Amino acid sequence: MLKISDNLSLPLGAVPQTFGVLAVRGAGKSNTAAVMAEEMSRCSLPFVVVDPVGCWWGLRSTADGGPGLAIPIFGGRHGDVPLERGAGELLADLVSERRLSCVLDLSRFDSESDRKAFLLAFARRLYLKNEHPLHLFLEEADDYIPQKPMRDEAQLLRAWENIVRRGRSRGLGVTLITQRSAAINKMVLTQVETL
Repeated sequence: MLKISDNLSLPLGAVPQTFGVLAVRGAGKSNTAAVMAEEMSRCSLPFVVVDPVGCWWGLRSTADGGPGLAIPIFGGRHGDVPLERGAGELLADLVSERRLSCVLDLSRFDSESDRKAFLLAFARRLYLKNEHPLHLFLEEADDYIPQKPMRDEAQLLRAWENIVRRGRSRGLGVTLITQRSAAINKMVLTQVETL
């Protein structure tokens, strides 16, 4: 079991399921998702965090400052390796083939278009390549799964919609995390099994 709190546990089979963690800022959305990730790690279940704000590097330490999860961080201020626009497919291959848990910190991309290109390539390739249980934590999901996509976001929305709607058959589970539930795509949000 994945022990989320004293009165909440999830079965190991929750990895390919969809969850939504929706609340106002400061309510503990990221903390709740981080506990889920830590429990998955404890049970050797791989996960990937898509982090556009650069806050998930904290998985590497415990609340009291001790060592946390020994996972790679790609990109961001605390990253082991910088992320580049063209690295989406490469990282999707690495994650799916090696069952690698990691954080994709998108906070240091030079432009929105570079970030969107990376996310599009990563999502498309992961959907095609993944065959085993893998959970995706999508922080600020409304940024790349918007209710009202701009012209350049339609393909990006479709790629993530495929993962959320059809990813279970490929072992993919998702936790959508946002404080702006009205801004996240409703066709995607209706696929959430546990809110």
